[in-house]
Amino acid sequence: MRIAFSGEPGSGRTTAAEYLAEMYGFGLLSLEDKLKFNLIDIGLDVGRMFENKDDTSIALMELYGEAMREQDPLHWLDTVLEGVEFGESLGTDGHVIDDLCHRIEGDILRNNGFWLVRINKSTGSPMCPPMSYRKYNAGDWKDLEFNRTINVEEGDLVDLYGKLDKMVSEFERLEAKED
Repeated sequence: MRIAFSGEPGSGRTTAAEYLAEMYGFGLLSLEDKLKFNLIDIGLDVGRMFENKDDTSIALMELYGEAMREQDPLHWLDTVLEGVEFGESLGTDGHVIDDLCHRIEGDILRNNGFWLVRINKSTGSPMCPPMSYRKYNAGDWKDLEFNRTINVEEGDLVDLYGKLDKMVSEFERLEAKED
């Protein structure tokens, strides 16, 4: 099973992906990981950038990410799909992506067997306060046709996890029907 989460920053995408990785053994992949590795390669202190996520760090990450995407629109996605192939060669049955933010990436992931899931938050999120990164606010991910939308209330992890369990069961049933 392959699942890609999308949603506003702070909606619980990473929390949901980490839950599926822990409870179901999914391989956790992130488009942001490749960005981190590239920034390390050019000598930047990504620990500070990704942990603090101040305005300067966020702006730098977004500019770099978009510059790479302008050179090759599928730069980040190709890396993630390589990770899926590698994980499957090692026997990982499922994969989850926590940061889908562009329509073209969503369309390609869908064509590669991913379920697209949007997470909506009421206020805040289960694990972190609301933020407004430009890539999500300006991204065209909202135009995607999602297989499922999960609505979460602030701080209600039990509800989120229950909805994720139900979603996985439904996707398993649908995938079994297709076989």
